Amino acid sequence: MDMRNRVTRLRLSTFGAGNQPQAQTGEMAQEANAFGKAKGYTTPTQRMRLVTDLHTLSPKPAPIRRVYIPKASNPNEKRPLGIPTMRDRAEQALVKLPLEPEWEARFEANSYGFRPGRCAQDAIEAIFNHIRLKPKFVLEADIEKCFDRIDHTALLAKLGSIAPINRQLRGWLKAGIFEDGEVYPSEAGTPQGGIISPLLANIALHGLETALAAAFPKRNRPVLIRYADDFVILHEDLETLLTARAVVERWLAEMGLTLKPAKTHLTHTLYEHEGRIGFDFLGFTVRQFPVGKCRSKRRYKTKTQPQRTTASPGTNAPTDWLPSGEQSTCPHRRPQPPHSRLDELLPLLLCQAHLQPNGLPTLLETMQMGQMAKPPQEPRLAQTTL
Repeated sequence: MDMRNRVTRLRLSTFGAGNQPQAQTGEMAQEANAFGKAKGYTTPTQRMRLVTDLHTLSPKPAPIRRVYIPKASNPNEKRPLGIPTMRDRAEQALVKLPLEPEWEARFEANSYGFRPGRCAQDAIEAIFNHIRLKPKFVLEADIEKCFDRIDHTALLAKLGSIAPINRQLRGWLKAGIFEDGEVYPSEAGTPQGGIISPLLANIALHGLETALAAAFPKRNRPVLIRYADDFVILHEDLETLLTARAVVERWLAEMGLTLKPAKTHLTHTLYEHEGRIGFDFLGFTVRQFPVGKCRSKRRYKTKTQPQRTTASPGTNAPTDWLPSGEQSTCPHRRPQPPHSRLDELLPLLLCQAHLQPNGLPTLLETMQMGQMAKPPQEPRLAQTTL
């Protein structure tokens, strides 16, 4: 790899870190010393020195820093993040360059999370195409603490790369966790926050769709659509879906993973099942509605809409302009005030400006005109027939 590519990858992985040159005092200095990066890579000169040092990987990676952020779905829960040092992030970007194309050629067709050229809308489109011709039961599942519980031995065995890359990956996985001034050993998981962590998570979950397809005959196979650690399984038969859940749980146990009971549900896309109709996935609500035979031969319509939550923006918007005792027609939409008188007078103002270019009447004069006049229309030319 030439110097230009190394500089580009280093710039992408370190420039957006938000680390500006500043004095390290107190707790910050202790953390920097614990990470072994008291000098840091905050100035262009230091970063260029780092580029020249990237011809060899670090024999002993530094521990990752553990921070917690609130989850968007539940503010009471916190998501643990592992932040590697700037040098380790740059080295992870270099190791990811040869690994990602190799595994992109192997990954399963219905895997959409953290992959180049794929997004959540592609997963929703795949779900739509599998249910639009026939309503189906749905197993909506989430893997509990997927990034934190991946078995290191099983991951490295599945990776099967060359010895230098395996040795470097093992060093990153076993580097330890720096938290509250102490370093704790990391026995399992790949930290969220590293550049290579999403790729390692996809490698760990690779093969789930193949194992599910091998457990059923070809004409009765359920469909699995996965986005990172969230996935749905679709099939028209409930018993087949329950069998598929058992197959998935056995496969995940080999990687040290389990399903999260609070986020694992059985439902149906058209009919009510266990008090649910449809499901929410990746910020979208997928559901089918019954319609008359004049609108659809199948007597139902499939819709994918943005997910509505009780804490959506605009739900608690002020409604002072509404009459007393009157509520907005839609609780999920920000109420809009009625049109003002100025919107009705705007065409008249433009008309007066056209007729009196030397002086535009004031708004008060326009409101005193009474009934609105229509703007002048240009005469149409008579059409002649040849």
